[in-house]
Amino acid sequence: MSIGYRLRQQHLGLVAWIPEPTSGGEGLARLDRLTAAITEAVGCRRRPLIVPCDQAVAWSWLPLDTRTAIPWEALRTLVEDHDRSARVVARPGPAGGRPSSPTSPRSH
Repeated sequence: MSIGYRLRQQHLGLVAWIPEPTSGGEGLARLDRLTAAITEAVGCRRRPLIVPCDQAVAWSWLPLDTRTAIPWEALRTLVEDHDRSARVVARPGPAGGRPSSPTSPRSH
């Protein structure tokens, strides 16, 4: 079975969530739009892998190919400008995905 995402590459792992209550898929739609904006800002040439955890939390892996530089300040500004209430934790990781495997913010 194929997931359509190449695991053996540099990537940026994200945990994104909406802290306020949402309904009808609104939270995941907002996170999807935010992840798309981050993907574009980072300069990814391929689609990210997005795994919804519940109505307001999603894990994502953005394909960086071999790049390792992340525009952290630009990403912070983008999140604030795109969806002021959304929260995002990001961590770069090497091929295979293990070091950047996100932890749900609600599990702590």
